[in-house]
Amino acid sequence: MRLSSLVATAASATVLLFASACSQGAPPSDTNAAAALAAGERFFDRETFTIRYEFTGAQTGSQTEHVRDWGVNRATVQDTAMQVMGQSIPQKGRTVIEGPLLFKIDETSGAVTQMDNPLYDALVDAMKGKSGVEFGKELMVRMGGTEVGETAEFAGHTCSYWEIMGGRTCVTEWGGVLHVKTEIAGIAFEQTAVEVKLGDGGPDAAFAVDKSKAVTVDMPDMTMDDVEAIGEQGAEMMKKLEGLKLPGQ
Repeated sequence: MRLSSLVATAASATVLLFASACSQGAPPSDTNAAAALAAGERFFDRETFTIRYEFTGAQTGSQTEHVRDWGVNRATVQDTAMQVMGQSIPQKGRTVIEGPLLFKIDETSGAVTQMDNPLYDALVDAMKGKSGVEFGKELMVRMGGTEVGETAEFAGHTCSYWEIMGGRTCVTEWGGVLHVKTEIAGIAFEQTAVEVKLGDGGPDAAFAVDKSKAVTVDMPDMTMDDVEAIGEQGAEMMKKLEGLKLPGQ
């Protein structure tokens, strides 16, 4: 893998893993999502909300996350570009989560990819009797994360900072991620919430998926033990990249 690709992958993984740990969509009438709702699964301490982010550094542009039904249904709309080694790599598309199902929609080509979340059942089973935020903090610790005791305010909401895989992420008491900052191989990535709308789960269009076009990608089964391994592997990757500089940096 080229170093530029490794940097981009590491940066994306840091953000996505934290978001999954602190939280864990198509209308709730969908069979899988409806089953999750019936089971009382709550991954956030707010039923519906929308967060709009701006990216600076090596990744520029914006992203909006719509959350419905306590996080059982989620839609992320991305319009960004990754600047690496003089190249601008556009990233325009949507990610729609319907309970245990995840859809990736490429807005440029129209391609739709469907996959099962291999950790969904394990996460739901492990969080029984706990709030999504409480369990998210436990999961972060298992992945090697630490709460640093610092707070900040973004878009009118207060959050607390965690450190994981060499990055810093600020999370609200209800589970929303408001700020992410990391530096990999001399390249800085920063994601900042500029607008938060509690009680607004976003437009139906953001959750729309043409499932007739979906190509299914099989994912290997995973357990909670794998979560710790992911954290260890991520930390090891960050250590290997620490101190490296890409050409032109």
